[in-house]
Amino acid sequence: MKLNKELQVKLGIFQKDKRAYFSFLVLAFLFIATLPAELICNVRPIMIIVEGKPFFPILINYNEKDFGGSLPSEPDYKSARFLRLLKGLPEPSSTVSLVDDKNSFGLQLDDFEDEDEEPGFSIELGDFENSPIVPPAETTSVKPLAPRDAWVLWPPIRYDYKYIPTESNTGNVVLAAPYRTLAPNGKDFIDSSWKDGHYLGTDDRGRDVLARLIYGFRISLIFGASLAITGTLIGCL
Repeated sequence: MKLNKELQVKLGIFQKDKRAYFSFLVLAFLFIATLPAELICNVRPIMIIVEGKPFFPILINYNEKDFGGSLPSEPDYKSARFLRLLKGLPEPSSTVSLVDDKNSFGLQLDDFEDEDEEPGFSIELGDFENSPIVPPAETTSVKPLAPRDAWVLWPPIRYDYKYIPTESNTGNVVLAAPYRTLAPNGKDFIDSSWKDGHYLGTDDRGRDVLARLIYGFRISLIFGASLAITGTLIGCL
């Protein structure tokens, strides 16, 4: 395809303006690079293979039951619970002591000696003659998971523009607004870091800045290009 002489002259003048020409090339490269933003920044894996069966969460909505879980809702693919579910590992057991020796108390028979007696009641066999018979509740047995092979293909950035993390690789608990990670000692806080995949940090709500920058850059260029094309078409009428 050959360009006419007038267009060739205009293109040559544009190429001589190095600042404008290279700025155009940089913007064009960034626009093409950010077009598949969902493949670059996403909280869903691109592909999951469990025992040879492929899943594509980035394209199809799955629930936890599809991966052998018990919930009918979409799983949090980044959570440690879902990763244990993929590999067939059991949930870690945690025991919490609810009794404090300092605050514990005991009751003895003498504590109720001075209380007024309340009227008692009696139950006879005839009280249950007309009562309906309630069938026993059905019990469902949960099949334990066996260890299995699982492989996950993640995007380069495991966040999108609106995801607020609930777990962290640098601590135990993540607190949002502002995003801070509670250290294992329960007192200090750890800022977001590269270990969590936040290469440019997070905003005050815990959302990844780099992911929001990529999504926002694509939307801005599409909006600006559409306005320029629309204005040109209207001007040519």
